[in-house]
Amino acid sequence: MRLLFLSRWYPYPANNGSKIRIYNLVKYLGQHHEVYFVSFTEANDPVSEERIEAMRAHCREVRVTPYHGFNPSSLKALMGFFGTIPRSLVDSFSHEMHQTIQQLAQQVSFDAVIASQIDMPIYTRDLQGAAKILEEVEISIFLEQVKRATNPLKKMRKQLMWSKWSNYMRSVMQTYDRVTVVSEPEVIPLQKIIPGYERIAVVPNGADLSRLSGTFAPPQPNTMVYTGALSYYVNFDAMQFFLGEVFPLIQSECPEAVISMAGRLEGTRVAELPTSPNAKHVGYLSDVRPFVQGGWLSVIPERVGGGTRIKLFESLALGTPVVATKWAAIGVDAREGVEILTADSPRDLADVIVRLFRDPALRESMSRAGRKLIEDRYDWPVIGRQLDTVIEDAVRRHRQNA
Repeated sequence: MRLLFLSRWYPYPANNGSKIRIYNLVKYLGQHHEVYFVSFTEANDPVSEERIEAMRAHCREVRVTPYHGFNPSSLKALMGFFGTIPRSLVDSFSHEMHQTIQQLAQQVSFDAVIASQIDMPIYTRDLQGAAKILEEVEISIFLEQVKRATNPLKKMRKQLMWSKWSNYMRSVMQTYDRVTVVSEPEVIPLQKIIPGYERIAVVPNGADLSRLSGTFAPPQPNTMVYTGALSYYVNFDAMQFFLGEVFPLIQSECPEAVISMAGRLEGTRVAELPTSPNAKHVGYLSDVRPFVQGGWLSVIPERVGGGTRIKLFESLALGTPVVATKWAAIGVDAREGVEILTADSPRDLADVIVRLFRDPALRESMSRAGRKLIEDRYDWPVIGRQLDTVIEDAVRRHRQNA
C-alpha cells in the first residue's frame, strides 16, 4: 500500500518517547509498504541532510516544514478564546504544512493517511480518497488537568479547554476510519466524547530489542536511575514528588542509596527540585543504555500524564527492574513482583525500593522476567504488525463505505 505518514515530531534521532514510537513504527511500515513521510521540525533543532537520509532509508519520500509553537499571547491565540477549536491548534496552524500535504496528495494516490498524535488531523480535512488513521491519541491528560485544578478560575479554564478538545476530537473521530491509543485507560475519555464508538484500537508502546540487547554496564548496588527531560512537566512533577517525599525515606533506611537522573536540563527549573548529595543530574545522554543498565533499578514515579512510558519498556528490555507508580505502569501487562514492582504512596515506594536493594535474587529474577516480557509481547516489530492490521482494517472499512 501507499501510506502518507504525518508527524508532529521529526523522529531521528529517536531521543524521546514520541520520537522512539514514530521512528520504530515508520521503520516497520517502510519494510512492508511505500511510505511518504511528512514531518514538522523544531526551530531550535534543524534537520540536517544526514537526518533526512536516515529516514529515507525507510521511506519513499521525506518532506519537512518548520513548526511554529503555540504563543498564548499572540493575536490568533487570543482570538482562539472565542472559537470552538483548541486555540493551541489555531495559533500553531502551519499553512506551509497544509500546502505540502496538499501538493503531495495531488501527486500520489494514497491508500491510507496516518496522522500521528492529535496535532496532525487538522491538516487532513481536505484529503479525499484515502483511509484515515489517527495514531496515538492521548487526551486523558486534559481531563486530569480539570480534576487537579483547585482554583475556581483555573478549573473553569481547564473545563473550557476540555470542551474544545472534545469538540475537536468528536469531529476527527467521525471522519477517521480508525483511532489508536497506547493503553486501555485512553479509550475511556474517547468513549465519553462519542459513547459506543467502536473504531478504537490499542496499539501499545514497545522497545527495540535489536538495539537493547547485550551487556553495556554492570548494575551497581543501591543505585536508582531515571530518564526523562525535566522540561516536560510530567517528568518534573515525578521528580519533585520522588526527591521530596520518597528519597528521604529511602535514605533513612539505606543512607548509601543514590538516584541519578538523565535528560535535557535546558530551560528547566532544576533549582526548584529538592536537593541531596546523593541525587545527581547527569544531563542529556546520546546513549542511555549503559546508564540504565548500570542501575540496580529504574524508578518511574510519574503521577500525571497519559499513555505508557517507553522508558519502562526500555528498562525491562535492558534487564533493569522497574519500580513504578501504578499510574506510570498503565498499559503494560506485567505481573506484580515478577516483571515489575508498583506502589503509590511515598512509604510504599520507599519500602519496595529498599526491598529490591536488599534482595539480589529478586533483582536477578525480575531482570530475566522483564526482558522475556518484552521479547514475547513488546518488541517493536510485534507492535508494528498490530498497527499494520489496524491500517488494513481502516482501508477495508473506507473502501466498503466509499
